[in-house]
Amino acid sequence: MKPWIKTGLMVAALATAAMSAQARNVLIENGPDGHPIVTPMPATSVDEIPDIGGLPNKRFLYGTIGGIESAVNVRFGRVEPYGYIAEHEGNSNYVLYVVRGSGSLVNTDGEGNEVSRYEFSAGDVITFRPYTMHYWENGGEVWEFIGVEQRDAQ
Repeated sequence: MKPWIKTGLMVAALATAAMSAQARNVLIENGPDGHPIVTPMPATSVDEIPDIGGLPNKRFLYGTIGGIESAVNVRFGRVEPYGYIAEHEGNSNYVLYVVRGSGSLVNTDGEGNEVSRYEFSAGDVITFRPYTMHYWENGGEVWEFIGVEQRDAQ
């Protein structure tokens, strides 16, 4: 296959992935009469994330898809085949649910040195405490996840 065709197909796949990850966002809360009401919230989107803290990612899309203003963010992530997410730490509690795919979660000492590795797969729930250094490596299939992040740092 010609290189420009491969590039075009990759761009189309990434664009389709980003568009399919868009979701409606609604808030359910009690109205003035005490009965639940549905309030549409701003549109959500998932964008390619080229780096984290200056360290490059590869084929990583991520975005906020919902949440409660004073409590949590709900995130969607997608990593294309053989992509990765750079070494980073979060500053809050974070719960990640693997929707599909598999790969490796590599825990580090903060200088890029591996201290442990966890091979994850669809259905796993991975919980992080604040300030745990790690990075992610994806295998040969798409990996998608939902993350719930506590709003305020602990």
